[in-house]
Amino acid sequence: MGCLRRLLQFFVSLVILLLLLLIGGYFLLYNFIQNELPDEVRRHFMLPPSADVNIQYGNLLDTLNGRVRIIDISSKEAVIEGLRIENLEFHSENIKVNLLNVIFRKPPIVESAGESNVAFRVAVEEIANAWLKRGAKFGLRNISISLRKISSATEEESSGIDAKVDAKVEFFGKSVEVSFDGKFTLKDGEILFNLLKTDGTGFELKSELLDKLILRFAPKIKVNQLDKNLVITKFSIEGNYIVIEAETE
Repeated sequence: MGCLRRLLQFFVSLVILLLLLLIGGYFLLYNFIQNELPDEVRRHFMLPPSADVNIQYGNLLDTLNGRVRIIDISSKEAVIEGLRIENLEFHSENIKVNLLNVIFRKPPIVESAGESNVAFRVAVEEIANAWLKRGAKFGLRNISISLRKISSATEEESSGIDAKVDAKVEFFGKSVEVSFDGKFTLKDGEILFNLLKTDGTGFELKSELLDKLILRFAPKIKVNQLDKNLVITKFSIEGNYIVIEAETE
């Protein structure tokens, strides 16, 4: 009997120890998630250390299952789809986070989100820089964009934003200076540049070929990097900036 009693006490003590270790491990993981997740969100969205990331967690079990109630991000600058943007305000609810990727610092850390909305602005100069970077190896040497009027556009309003673009393209050691009129328009949740009219000087080049070359490298403005279900719903002009708003479908 004495041996059975001691054996039973051993197993009870072992079970209690394992439970304590399990509970302690859960709390250590919980604290790790709370400490690491804000920095991982900054890395995921390519935000500077100064970006304000506010995360509202649910209960312990929700957090340990990778579920977060709310993520709010406010940053003076960020990079979305290769474009440097400013004044980012992002709000998302009911987020599912991949905890293994958080622990091992592997993308993606956000698996899904419920409702999200975002607002930011992008400088016209930044759009021109992205355009030039994409086309430099194919002869695009300079590009500048001037917005033509104050306007706003939604999916229902196809008027868009008028723009004039001046560019220099180099072919076989010769340069073509090009001016063309176009519009930034909203289509399928993305902002695209549509070419309307082209004028080129320097040497004879088929307008159709030049148009395709220019349009091929025109950057699209989209927000899928923040949330795959986010679509741009509205954009407008503010000085030399395009102000953009987006929300989940």
